[in-house]
Amino acid sequence: MRLAILALAILPAVSLAQSITSTPLGAVPTSTGSKYVVSPDGGHVGIVKGAGSRMAVSIDGVDGEAFDEIIYIVQSKYAGGGTDAPIVVFSDDGKRYAYGARRGGENFVVVDGKVLPAGHDFKFSPNGARYAYIEGAYREFSSQDGGRLVVDGVASGPKMNQTHDLQFSDDGKRLMVVGYFDGGWHVIVDGKASAAFADNVWAAKMTPSGRKYGFIANQGNGNLTVFIDGVAQSTLLMDGPYGEQKLLMSENGAHFAYVSMTRGQANAMNCRVVHDGVAGTSYDRIEDLVLSQDGKRFAYVATKGVRNQARQLLVVDGKQLGYEYLNVNKPQFSADGRHVVAFAGSQAGTFVVVDGKESDPLLTGAEEFVFGATGRYFYTARMKDTQQTHVFVDGKDEGDIRDQLKGTASFSPDGTRLIYSANKTFNEGMTSLDGKSHPFAIATSWGNQSNVAAVWSPDSKHVAFMARGTEVPENVFVDLNAGSEGKFYSMATFSPDGKHVAMAGRERSGRTYKIYFDGKALADIDEPLLQLPKSWAFQPDGKLRVIAIKDKQLQRFIVDPQSSSIESFSANMGKGGKSSDTKLADKSGSGSGTKKKAGGSTVASNSASGTAVGDAKGEVQGKLDEVPDPEADAKQKVDEAGNKVTDKVNKKLDKGIKKLKGLFGDK
Repeated sequence: MRLAILALAILPAVSLAQSITSTPLGAVPTSTGSKYVVSPDGGHVGIVKGAGSRMAVSIDGVDGEAFDEIIYIVQSKYAGGGTDAPIVVFSDDGKRYAYGARRGGENFVVVDGKVLPAGHDFKFSPNGARYAYIEGAYREFSSQDGGRLVVDGVASGPKMNQTHDLQFSDDGKRLMVVGYFDGGWHVIVDGKASAAFADNVWAAKMTPSGRKYGFIANQGNGNLTVFIDGVAQSTLLMDGPYGEQKLLMSENGAHFAYVSMTRGQANAMNCRVVHDGVAGTSYDRIEDLVLSQDGKRFAYVATKGVRNQARQLLVVDGKQLGYEYLNVNKPQFSADGRHVVAFAGSQAGTFVVVDGKESDPLLTGAEEFVFGATGRYFYTARMKDTQQTHVFVDGKDEGDIRDQLKGTASFSPDGTRLIYSANKTFNEGMTSLDGKSHPFAIATSWGNQSNVAAVWSPDSKHVAFMARGTEVPENVFVDLNAGSEGKFYSMATFSPDGKHVAMAGRERSGRTYKIYFDGKALADIDEPLLQLPKSWAFQPDGKLRVIAIKDKQLQRFIVDPQSSSIESFSANMGKGGKSSDTKLADKSGSGSGTKKKAGGSTVASNSASGTAVGDAKGEVQGKLDEVPDPEADAKQKVDEAGNKVTDKVNKKLDKGIKKLKGLFGDK
């Protein structure tokens, strides 16, 4: 009676840890010619499906007009075609859509359900406010009339036989395209065409802000000229191989840089880097030009001399940094632009050079180098003297390892925390997190998602990974707290505030996945669309949106966190059944990994009500387990006392038997 009254008192106070709802978006296409596309933001689905003997496009479960065929309006990035181009084009925010269609031998473009004249090279502006495409069917090159530029449904300008590099500024206010008409190539910006160029136009680009645009063109004199905002950089004539031409522009449009090449005496090459219109020192060759993220700084590799007299050096902001070497390569800036690294070689060995400071001589150079957001850095390298591989963090030698597991090193978003994995011996892996060693190695894949290691929360407070070690079964971990063993997990997704984590998981021998939210199994799904990471995304209101396949339907799931917390991840996983709640100890400290059993159970459901019942039962059972039971306590004390007596009796019997054996032998 006492327990029943307590249960009734607890039930009304139990709140939902999470709730989940689902919305069908349409059947998964199975027939020939049928396909589906998920929008870039992961929130909307376009399905190409049969409509009797015709074809139609369904957007979030709503069928559009029927046509004879649904066709592409964007081209593959691969020469000769390919399958990478989407047959339904969404805006970045997923709110708008477009596709091509054919009926009665005539082609069309359909934008937000409105049927327009045929076209190709379709593109939405990044903010989704505008769209543009080229009239007519796509052609590699044609001497026929060609097509005009269509912007927001209105065609204007000359008919172009060929076009490329159609692009908007981020706000959609500016538009650029390169087109061939009237016997020459032109750059059209905001409806205004440049003068004609005899040869093609290269490296055409507009900065995301729209502040600047640039390109490289042949003016017909056998040389190439750089143009910035349509103005030729007259002193910067170039005649190097087309493939080497590179025009760099900062995202904010405030800075630009490129290499100018001219012929000097005895036909020698004079190469200079031009940064913001100012030409630097002349060298025999310039390679690997890079800008810092804000464009204020620049670095490159310069060569002095030719053939066996050639020497290379690192030039940063127009000045030589460090020594001359036999070779220098791959300069790169830290994200904040305050530091620069390059890799150099001389007769003494190879070196990692950070801000002009050399490392100790290395045998083969850095095997992997990673910059953090604030300029911290990590790399591994084989030492020239011992030929052993060592780990270096911020230039400090952290000791030797057998080899590093490439792709596992990463800094947190704020640049303060570091995680990496290595093999200490042939069969002993380790992971360093925040400078502390743990007895497992991070996997470089999540389920069938390859080249993905540790995942950080946006606030840098949490990290998730798949791991396995000699003392640790393969499992998913969040902040060293284990999930449920023996499962196949998808990549973790953190909420923007870092308070929640979500992933998909299934038994390795099974086929059905579950949506896990803060470790809680919420709903069964058939396929979590692991190839589309944004199909799992947190929304501005804090809810998780998932696009997944269930019962042969594409469905949208919405998870409301409510009172759930990432802190309950391991406990929720433990309640799920098979695994224990594992907390990995710091191996560099006082103990090995310990395990403890997690009691209680939950009932997983595909609906909000089912989840609530499971949570309520689990919480009630947990509360009941905590209530003292005098009878059980008394029985436990009697059992413990009896065990002690039994142990004493057994010990005395053992001593007596040994004495008898001593007197009479084994008989």
